[in-house]
Parts: sequence; C-alpha cells; structure tokens
Amino acid sequence: MRAVRPSLLASRACLGVMVAVVVLLISSVVRAETKGRAIGFSNLVLRIDADDSLGIDDGKYRVYILEELRKNGFNAVGAENVVFGKDKAEAAELVLGGTVNELECRDVNSLRSCRIGVEWQLLEVATDTVVYKKQARRAVLDVAEKDLAMLPRRLIFGALRSMYVRTVFQEIANKKVAKAPAADPKFKEATYAACATEPKEMPGSSEGLLDGTVVIESGQGSGSGFFLTKGLVLTAAHVVVSDTVKVRTRGGKELVGTPLRINKRFDVALLTVSTDNNSCVPTDAKALATGADLWALGAPAGKALAFSVSRGIVSAVREIDGVRYLQTDTSLNPGNSGGPIVAKAGKAVAIASWKLTGTKVEGLAFGIPMGDALKALGLVEGETTSGSLLKERVVSRKLAKPETLTDAADPVPAMTSLAPTSETLPQPTREVKKGISGGTALVMGGILLSGVGAVLFGLEAGKDEPSLVIPAFLTLGGVGLMLGGVAAGRSRRKTPGSGGPGGQTAKTGTTLGLSFSGRF
Repeated sequence: MRAVRPSLLASRACLGVMVAVVVLLISSVVRAETKGRAIGFSNLVLRIDADDSLGIDDGKYRVYILEELRKNGFNAVGAENVVFGKDKAEAAELVLGGTVNELECRDVNSLRSCRIGVEWQLLEVATDTVVYKKQARRAVLDVAEKDLAMLPRRLIFGALRSMYVRTVFQEIANKKVAKAPAADPKFKEATYAACATEPKEMPGSSEGLLDGTVVIESGQGSGSGFFLTKGLVLTAAHVVVSDTVKVRTRGGKELVGTPLRINKRFDVALLTVSTDNNSCVPTDAKALATGADLWALGAPAGKALAFSVSRGIVSAVREIDGVRYLQTDTSLNPGNSGGPIVAKAGKAVAIASWKLTGTKVEGLAFGIPMGDALKALGLVEGETTSGSLLKERVVSRKLAKPETLTDAADPVPAMTSLAPTSETLPQPTREVKKGISGGTALVMGGILLSGVGAVLFGLEAGKDEPSLVIPAFLTLGGVGLMLGGVAAGRSRRKTPGSGGPGGQTAKTGTTLGLSFSGRF
C-alpha cells in the first residue's frame, strides 16, 4: 500500500472544505435570487361536461401545487407545514388559480391514456388584477392499472410545469416592487377637528359607534364608511367609483357625498357630506399587539345587513407590495369595505380593505392601519378642520393597473398510444430475397419484441439445394443476438417456359425458417 504524507492529506482536506463552502455559498445565492414575490394558491376548478373520474376537483391539490412551486425555486406561501397547521397564505402578493377546461381519457388493452388542459391565472393582490394567463396542456400515455393513482398528479404537474418554465411567468414572479411612500406628495397637510364622541370600551360602546357609521352607494356597488368628524367621512378608495356618492346614515337619512381626497395606492378616501349629524368614530394611530381584540362595523353583503358588528383579533401586521396591512380573522364581507375596525378602547385602528378567499382559506381579512390611512391622505388631527380642505377635490396618483399578459397556448397533445394492438400495429408483410435485406425493430422495456432482419436458414421450394438468406439485422440502441423465432417469406423466381413475355413463366416459391431474437 502506498503511503500518503500527512501534509498531503491535510491539503486535500482543506481543498474539500473550500469546495464545500463555495458550493454552499453558490446555492445560497441562487436561492436568494429565485425567492421573488410571494405566490399563494386559491383553487383548482373543474369546468368540463364529463364526470371527474380522476378526482382532480379536490382541495388537496393546493398543497401539492404549492410544494411543487417551492421545489422549483418559487416563493410559494401557504401549507408550509400541514401536520402542524403552519400556513402563511395571507402573505401572498400574487395568487395562482387554475381552471381545468379540457380532460379526455382513453382505455386500450388495460392501459389508460389521458390529456388535460388547464387555464392558469395569476392575480396581483395589490391591484386586484389578473396579470398572467396561460392555457397549458399535458398528455400522459399508457398508464397501467397499478399506476392510475398517480395519473391525476402527473397530468396537473405537467400542465403546471408548462406554465412556470415560461419566461413571462418567471419575470412576473420575480418582479421587484418599489415601496410606496407613507404620504402622497400631492396632498398638502390639512387638519381635521378631533371626534367629539367620548370613547368607551367595546363591546359596550357598539351602539354609539354604529351611529357614526354609514352605508355608501356608488355606481352599482355599496360599501361602508364612518364619520371622522362632523361633515367628513372616511372609507375605502375602491368603494368610491363616481363623482358623487349616496351616503345613508343609521337614522335612515340619505345624503350626498363628494370625494375630497382619494389615495388608491393605500385604498383610502375622504368624503365631505353636508349634515347636522355629530356622531363620529374616534381614531387611534397606535399599533396594536398581535392577539388584541377587534370589532368590525359596517354593512356585510350590502345595505340589507347594514350596521352590523363582528368580532375577531389582530392576527398580524403584513407588508404587501410596499403597503402595510393589519391582518385580522374578523368576519369581513364585500359590504364591509371602508368600515371601521375598532379596538377594545372604542377607537378605530384600521379601515377594512380586502380579504383573501379560496378553498380552505378562512379568516384572512386586511385593513389599512389608521396611522397609515391618515398619512396617505395628508390628514392630521387638530382642534378645527382646515377651511381649504372642504373646498378641494384632489385625487392622488392612481396606482396603474398592470396589463394582463396572455402567454401562448400549448398545442393539443396527441393521444397516440404506444401499446401494441391489432388495430394500431398490423403485422408487417415483407418479401424475402437472396442477399442483404434491411429491417427495423420495436424495442420496449429492454426486450426486442419483433424485428425484420435475422439470420435465416431456409429451404426455397422449387430449388434442388438449400440456400442461405442473410438479411441485415437492425436494432435501436443495442446489439441484437438471434435466438429464435418464426419467419416466413415469399420469394418470386422466374423460370424458362412458354406463355410469358420473353418466353418466361412466373413461378412462386416459399422460404421457411426458424430464428429466435433477443437483446443484451
């Protein structure tokens, strides 16, 4: 045995450690570069006429799809640990969903072949806009009965991969979003008179605070709002879609509201209303601890259920696309948008903005923290309301909705089965001749099943002596060894005689032989 010097061993060990460190550093850099924006998953919806024989319309695919995205370097959030209920879906900046709109299966010789079509859509949460669409298709052929359980997942993962390998999808997923400024520079700082209502602890102060809330009707929709002070109403920007809105108080009065300041980036708006109503909701810009009690006041599902109260807690404070949100499990519905979210002290700490919905997604609602909302509108609490504020109507820089990018659709995959059947694989008929003859072979699973081209030793009828026919033997990717089989052919020979052209008559002979074919 050759002796190795200790110094040589040490140098080799150091070299190994250095290589390992470099590999770790490179892999960490790659992971950091591919992290990208947080992607959640909502639903995989079935939209086909046929029955779902494969069981694709199942909530379990949310977990499978998120895991697959994570394995391929995307920042997928949600179902991080199913065993312990760890789920960060609320942090999603983009939400992926899919619609199965094509599904076809065929059974041939106990083997199943299927193809699927899925329209994937990617929603940008901040703008509530579908920013990417892709019709992806995938076929899986000749699946044995014992492997059918994995067929749906193979189909869906194939369609999913067809989407996430696309350059356009990757650019959207990894796009960097600039942080929004805390206050819009278009708004000059203005004061509003502090709410005169004395704050009282919840839930005892619910009735008094409900008097300070309103139902807002704008365009074809409705939402909620509340009096910040006499004559001024706070609401969500997406509730205000017209130059004037209807404002209905709890007492049943219908008033006309005019937008003064709107910040669509932060989804907040300030209206002016001519009223003698002195009811209002006190505000508090201080941050609350996670787990603190909250109450949402507003009109869930529209004016029919107006002036309702629901209860929850502070789940977290999240930053999504540069905007901070207070996350809560308080029950919020579309009509709650713009209504106050009130803390135990009886003061509004946030404005209801939006919620995340989907299969197995519950209790994920978000509001704009009060301090951020007031800064976004350039408002400061004071003793009196600035006279100039009531005269202006300034709309902040609009958060431009991104365009929807529709990627090229995949072609419809062929359903041609590879399984040998009498219909799809007819027996070849060839004429055996003297000399060298070409041939082809069908190889499956490492075994040569059929071939034309063998060493045939045959006896040709009509001849006095045996003849050796040696055709060429062709295999795909290997060496063929002839071990046996049955081959038959027909040989055509012309002999001198009368009655045919040139004094010849055609005579047909038959060649029979035995051969066995194998492969190694």
